[in-house]
Amino acid sequence: MTSSMRNIRPAAVLRVIYGVCLLAGMSTHAATIWQHGLFCDYGGAVSQFTRAYWTSLTFLDPLAAILLFACPRIGLIATLAIISTDVLHNLWFFEYCHIPLNWMVWAQCAFLIFVIATFPSAWSGLKSITSKRYGAQYDRLHIVLESTHPAGHNTTFAAETGLSHKRPFDG
Repeated sequence: MTSSMRNIRPAAVLRVIYGVCLLAGMSTHAATIWQHGLFCDYGGAVSQFTRAYWTSLTFLDPLAAILLFACPRIGLIATLAIISTDVLHNLWFFEYCHIPLNWMVWAQCAFLIFVIATFPSAWSGLKSITSKRYGAQYDRLHIVLESTHPAGHNTTFAAETGLSHKRPFDG
């Protein structure tokens, strides 16, 4: 294994996979817009909400893909929200319209399961990125201190602000 391959972080690989899948989803919505126009009514069989939702995914999917790298935490949350709502909406829509599920819906379901299963790894992998970016300042913000309170009882608190551990009015 080369040294450059060892430097690839699993969280970054997951974000790339998420981004590629989001862009693939966007391409199906963009193809519909390309073929039928921005305000396609799907032959009158689809509600305005569904039309608006599916059209919005043409713009939300690539936005989430960009956010996966520009603002990773927001991108991860957006990815989970988009694929969750997309799968739920499509399962409802196909059932409501008595349409058999197709391979695209099954692919969305598989992607949702993959995102849910790997989300903790993608999220926790961001700690090291943030720590590298902000160094010791970040580390100080997340130190949990155990100390004895001046009044004699034990307290545990997170030094979220980097301020003294004394509580106000402790004297």
